[in-house]
Amino acid sequence: MRFISRGVRKTIDKLIAYFIAILLAHAFDLIYLADGGLIVSFAVSSVIASTEMLSVYENIQRQTGTGLLSTVKKFINGNLKS
Repeated sequence: MRFISRGVRKTIDKLIAYFIAILLAHAFDLIYLADGGLIVSFAVSSVIASTEMLSVYENIQRQTGTGLLSTVKKFINGNLKS
């Protein structure tokens, strides 16, 4: 696997966007939520984490040509029957 400048640039842009989104959400929490809760920060972070987990799943599926969930399911079923 080699690094491609376009891919690295895309990753850096994404990380900066994630950082700004979390920073703005945290600022919103601090300014508008009097109890000091981190509801908006948690929601934004959860969306980002879910998006990245889905991306990793899709990349594994594309690279291996098999569905990760079906492979895990077969593995678990095989070990439970033993």
